Amino acid sequence: MIDLREINKRQFVMAKRFWAVSSIMKLLVFAVGAWATFAVHSSIYAPQVMLLLAIASEGLHVVSDTKKSAAETLLRSLDICRSFGRDISEADKRDLLADLPRELRKRFAMQPRADVYFSSEMSPGPHAAIQNLLESAWYTRRQASAMVTLNLAVIALLLSLSIFALILAVRGTSSLPIQEQVIKHVTAWLMLLVSLGLIRNAWSYFRLFLRSQRTESACRHLVGGDVSEADALRQWYEYQVARAGAPMLPAWLWKLMRTGLDESWQHAKGGSA
Repeated sequence: MIDLREINKRQFVMAKRFWAVSSIMKLLVFAVGAWATFAVHSSIYAPQVMLLLAIASEGLHVVSDTKKSAAETLLRSLDICRSFGRDISEADKRDLLADLPRELRKRFAMQPRADVYFSSEMSPGPHAAIQNLLESAWYTRRQASAMVTLNLAVIALLLSLSIFALILAVRGTSSLPIQEQVIKHVTAWLMLLVSLGLIRNAWSYFRLFLRSQRTESACRHLVGGDVSEADALRQWYEYQVARAGAPMLPAWLWKLMRTGLDESWQHAKGGSA
């Protein structure tokens, strides 16, 4: 017996690690470029180093996206099966196990145990599916909101530093060389917004926040009445499509927020938190 939940968690961990390394590579490209711009005697190999780092960063990002796609696919199956009391098909299991290294299969081989991914204790069915979706969307909305705030804060900081530096350069000195140096620094800071994709990420996380918010509203409307399987599946599908197309939520954010979110959810038990 293979613990598919643990395998799925590992898939997301690996995808996030590749994503983190890719982001670090992008920072290194920025750092090398800034050094080459401001150094008096920069290396003639700086452009080649930047090119190699950029290629490596894009390659790692592709690997991360591939692993994220596989993780999201398995997560969708697990969530739906858990909600409706079904099991993953044998064909899907075979495909999954075929792609796993033997060491990993041995590591996650264990006796069958209950899936406690969701806190709901309702019997499987449409109502349980809506309750589980409400829980998933609530957690996602809170984390997406935090990432929007973080990205906007970094953008605001860089823009504020740029404006402040330009004002000081204009008012503080009439020396053209100094003003040119300040302009170079400001340009480098603003390039960081582009190289890290902060503006794009902020917008993508905001869209995920809105989708999660709409999903919560729909689930709260449905959970009090009769829920058909088609309604539950449609809500799951729309939410999962939005989540699959959004950037990943960092592992460090989950570690930071997990305790508070778990306590809030348990106290509210799917209420209006």
